[in-house]
Amino acid sequence: MHYAIKMRICHDTALKKILFTLLLPYFLFATELDLIKTTKSIAYGEAEAEPQISKEYYRGDHLIYDCEGKYFACVDSFSFNLCSKKRTMALETNENNLPCTEFVKYSSQAECNDYARLFRKTSTDKKFCFNENYLKNFTIK
Repeated sequence: MHYAIKMRICHDTALKKILFTLLLPYFLFATELDLIKTTKSIAYGEAEAEPQISKEYYRGDHLIYDCEGKYFACVDSFSFNLCSKKRTMALETNENNLPCTEFVKYSSQAECNDYARLFRKTSTDKKFCFNENYLKNFTIK
């Protein structure tokens, strides 16, 4: 399991101190995405994690649109929540371009893939990738 060390093997206090000293720089300088991947890796284990479909997302039954990469994707609930958090942070800082948009959870990954294909073919307007305040500047009155 990359990034993860099973702490249950560290019964010895001295060994715990050594591991803490070695890992401290990683946790101080790791990006939030690295820490999320570490948490997911520890929580699910490598064998149980869904296949990774991009640098940030894992395959699942939740539909999102990645505004930066310009693609629809069916992701797991963990990735869906990551998208939601990134969008919320962008809205709070009043950014014009939003990183992604979360849509809905489908009953299966196959159903999500069907809707993603449909949206790829029919969805040309991507207003959901922009802050509403930014779009108000372009509306014709």
